[in-house]
Amino acid sequence: MSAPADRLAAGILPDSVIRTANAGASLLTVTLNEALTAEGVQGWLTDVTGLINTLESVFVDGQRAATVNVAFAASFFTTAAGAPRFGLTAAQIPVELATPPSLPALSGIPVVPGDVLFYILSTSDDAVAAFQSGLSATHGSAVVSVSLENGYQRPNGREQFGFRDGLRNIPIPQRPEVVFLDPDRSPEEPAWAAGGSYVVYMKIQQNLEAMAAKSEAEQEQIIGRRKPDGSRLDLPPGTPIAQEGPFTGTACPVSAHIRKAGPRGELHDGTRIFRRGVPYEGMNPDGTQNAGLQFVSYQRSLDEFAAIFGRWMTNPSFPEAGAGNDALLATGVITILKAGFFFSPPHDPRYIGAPIFDPPPPDPCTIGRVVVQKELLGENGQPVLSELGGISFQLLQAGQPVGEPFRTDSTGRAVSQLVPRGALVMHEVSPPQGFQQAPDTEINLTKARELVHVANHVTPGPGPGPIYTG
Repeated sequence: MSAPADRLAAGILPDSVIRTANAGASLLTVTLNEALTAEGVQGWLTDVTGLINTLESVFVDGQRAATVNVAFAASFFTTAAGAPRFGLTAAQIPVELATPPSLPALSGIPVVPGDVLFYILSTSDDAVAAFQSGLSATHGSAVVSVSLENGYQRPNGREQFGFRDGLRNIPIPQRPEVVFLDPDRSPEEPAWAAGGSYVVYMKIQQNLEAMAAKSEAEQEQIIGRRKPDGSRLDLPPGTPIAQEGPFTGTACPVSAHIRKAGPRGELHDGTRIFRRGVPYEGMNPDGTQNAGLQFVSYQRSLDEFAAIFGRWMTNPSFPEAGAGNDALLATGVITILKAGFFFSPPHDPRYIGAPIFDPPPPDPCTIGRVVVQKELLGENGQPVLSELGGISFQLLQAGQPVGEPFRTDSTGRAVSQLVPRGALVMHEVSPPQGFQQAPDTEINLTKARELVHVANHVTPGPGPGPIYTG
């Protein structure tokens, strides 16, 4: 995380408002007028910044009453036809919004509507109402529609099924490196994006009646933890989270949510997201309960979410062949109602999103880094869900090693040390099991960071094929 602290995207890391047990949540998505110009959208963003500053300046009983995070969807940057909006170029658009990860499990799920997402936590309904009133005043000239979802913080720390939640969320000291985009790791992203954060928002309905119909033991098998104290099923009751290690035995099923979404071990522990979801509650027209989770996560790259959701939770061969999908999905006790990807820009005192419109800075350095993005391909040339982590590379210059070997994490990304710019050769030291070794790659390092895509093809011939190592 190389952006200065005062440049980090605002409204993400928990503060006194977000931590307040009785805070309410509002998730507003705004669709902007298609005819809006570059000047018009910057004027609108300036007005919105003023509304947020006013909202966040409200105090109740001596405590600030609201915190707001703002994030932009791909549709803010491009038209439905894919052309850049507001005079931007393709190079100014966050790469992972322009080409989001392919997640088959989200195919057919409605996309969260809107160009801009406002995630508000507040202890003052009046202050939020005033913000919404100010936002509606822009209706017609800039805003054509607004969608609103609500939620609330959890005083008891339990989710709607009654289990303790957030037990393995990111510890405070580690949050910045997990949340904020680091250009050393993501050199393909526009320069302005450093210190921003990718956002995933999903509305997840929880079938409380279906879960309640199961015994407590059956519920615990789905989650992987004991309901009273949150301890893991494969460990003695009361075992602290800090003492949890790799999963052992079968007491915690391989399809259990915590085993699918949070496998332990050196290979997987570096793939993380920071969760800041809130539950919601309502009533259906027939009088039944409509409840669930407004899932919100922040991460330095959508690859982190894609690894957890796509390569682990919804990969039936993870953490071992025959594991099946995450039990929460497989048993039907949750349903994803809508999902969307966004990008929260770094803070700027001018107005929200101002860096988007800045020209790229000069690059005077004489050293740089090589960043690898690994891909594993099957016999048909299509990506396969084999393990992307633990693959080592070595840079060579004039036939001699330069820097130390570096290896991929579970998203398939690896970052070298700083090395002198110039002609380099990248050698794959340890090809993945079941795949052919990638050929050496010649690189002409001419900038501070160079992204290199490296693909391995499955080894041809009979046999079990590539194995997903969990």
